[in-house]
Amino acid sequence: MIKKVGIRVPTKFEVHGIDVSHHQGKINWEKVAKLNLFETTKISFAYIKATEGATLNDDNFDRNWKECQKIGLMKGAYHFYFPWKDPVKQANNFVNAVPKQKNCLPPVLDFEQDANIGSDKMIENISTWLNLVEKHYQKKPIIYTNYHFYKKYFKDNFEDYPLWIADYSNQEIVNIPKNRLLFWQHSRAGTVSGINEKVDFNVFVGSLSDLEEL
Repeated sequence: MIKKVGIRVPTKFEVHGIDVSHHQGKINWEKVAKLNLFETTKISFAYIKATEGATLNDDNFDRNWKECQKIGLMKGAYHFYFPWKDPVKQANNFVNAVPKQKNCLPPVLDFEQDANIGSDKMIENISTWLNLVEKHYQKKPIIYTNYHFYKKYFKDNFEDYPLWIADYSNQEIVNIPKNRLLFWQHSRAGTVSGINEKVDFNVFVGSLSDLEEL
């Protein structure tokens, strides 16, 4: 347990980060950047919620995006995907909200809700979103999901897309192929100086230079 963040942190990983949305309220990013997790290890990256569904925008995205850039923290944006909504409208919602900048982490499709539309249609719609977003940013998006949906939709599909897996048990992550796993969200209950609410904690499974290359 690392007392300053209130959770167990997998110290074997070099690169640590958080993801945030309006649920974290107004963030003091300067304090976030100064936090030492352990020894000299700091928070290296932040993923910021940009959009949700076909029309919703996160109220704090613009501020978080600008403040991250101001302090030099590596950043990326994610879209909370509604599988029962039009994937084209959802892709347009995301690209209209997130600036096209070369020095950003790849965009993320956040998939954590199901719909009764059939697997083939689900995979077709997800492909539509991924292709439109990749074409716009010229970067292959990352798929964020949990182990249940990984097995249902992503284990045998989208094999050339990197994965960001949420696993708080530390038991399921070992079942994800190492060549596909890019990020691991290991906790949703961290505390960070500068943020009043609980925060999701993540690790990047490569080195800091690998992350910078993204």
